[in-house]
Amino acid sequence: MLERNIDAARAPGFEENRMMFIKTQKRVAVALLSMVAVVSVAACGGSDEAVDASANEAPNASRYVRVAPVETISSVAPLPFSGTVTASSGADLAFQTSGRVARRVVEVGQRVQAGELLLVLDNPQLAPALESAVAREQELQTRYDQAQRDQRRVDGLFASGAATREEHEQVEANAQALKAALSLARAERARAQALLDETRLKAPFAGEITAVMVDEGQIVAPGQSVLALSGESHLELEIGVLARMLPVLELGQNVTLLQFGEALDVHGEISRIATASLPGALNRVVVRLPQDARLHAGMTLGVALPSTPQQTLLSVPMRAVVDIGLGAPRVFQLREDTVEARAVQLVRILGERVLVSGELAAGDLVVIAGLSGLQHGQRVERVK
Repeated sequence: MLERNIDAARAPGFEENRMMFIKTQKRVAVALLSMVAVVSVAACGGSDEAVDASANEAPNASRYVRVAPVETISSVAPLPFSGTVTASSGADLAFQTSGRVARRVVEVGQRVQAGELLLVLDNPQLAPALESAVAREQELQTRYDQAQRDQRRVDGLFASGAATREEHEQVEANAQALKAALSLARAERARAQALLDETRLKAPFAGEITAVMVDEGQIVAPGQSVLALSGESHLELEIGVLARMLPVLELGQNVTLLQFGEALDVHGEISRIATASLPGALNRVVVRLPQDARLHAGMTLGVALPSTPQQTLLSVPMRAVVDIGLGAPRVFQLREDTVEARAVQLVRILGERVLVSGELAAGDLVVIAGLSGLQHGQRVERVK
C-alpha cells in the first residue's frame, strides 16, 4: 500500500495538482474572512473596535472612522480677588476724640438696635473742658443780659435828651460784642458736650456687629475705626482692581463667587465701578451678593474677574488629537471621503475636551476613532 502511494506521488502532474489545490483553499479562506469582517462591522453598528480593526487593512484601502464636530467655547482668564462682606448700609464706627476704652458692651455677631450703647471711652480732660465751657457761657450770658438792660435804659435817656449819642452808641456796641462772644461760648460748650457724648459710642442704625477692633484699656485716636456695623440690607463685596481690568468690567455683569478658592453655585453682580482719581491707584468695584444662607457680613469672600476680553476658542475631543508627545499635535479632518491632517496648537485642557487653535472652524468633523496608522489623504468611510 505504501509503495502504491509513493508511486502515485511520483506520477507526472501530481505536484502541480497539489499546489493548485492549496492556492484554491487559501482564496476561499481569505474570502470568508473578508465577509466575516464586513458582517461584523454592520452587526456592531460601527463600534470603535471594528473601526480600529480596519487599521490592519492595506494602506490604500478605505478605512472605517468615527468623527465628531469641532465646537466653540468662550474662554476668559479669570483672576481671583478677595474682600470682606459688608451690608450696603454698613459703616465703620469711630470716636471723634482720643481716650482709653473704658467699657466694651458688644461682641462680634451681636445684633443691636439704633441708639444702643456699644463702647464707652474714658478721657479725663473732656469733663473739665465741658465744665469750663458751661461756666464761660453762663458768665457771658449774665453780662449780655445786663448789657441789654443798660441798652434799654440808655435808649430811654437818649430819647429824652438825657444821654448823648456817644453814650448811646457805646452801650449798643458793648451789647453787640457780648452777643457775639456769647454765640462763640455756646458753640464751644456744644462742642465740648459733643466730645463728651462721643465717649459713649452708640449704634447709628439697627444691624449686626461684624468686627471689633479694640479691647478694654486700649488707647484710641480720633477717627480710628473701633467697630464695624452692618445694617439690615443686601450684602455686598468691595474690591480694588487695576485700571487695565476696567475695559472687561461693566455694571450688571455676573461674576463667580469663591470661598476657600472653590467656586460657589451662586453668582454676584457688579453694582458699582468707581474710577480712581490718582494714577496707579486701585479702582473700587462693588459686587452685590445674592440672598444665601452661606453668606453673611464679616466673612471673607472671593470673586473671579476676567482679566482679558472674552474670546471664542475651538474645542475638540481629547482623543481626536494625535502626536502630542512628539511636540507636533494634529487632528484629521474629514473632507468628503478622505481625511486631511491639520496641525493644531493646544490652548487648554477642559475635562475630556481640549481648546485648540489652528486651521479649523466650528462644525468641521475630526476623526476620533480609527486613527491608528491613518495617513493624510487616505480614503475613509464614516461610521455613524
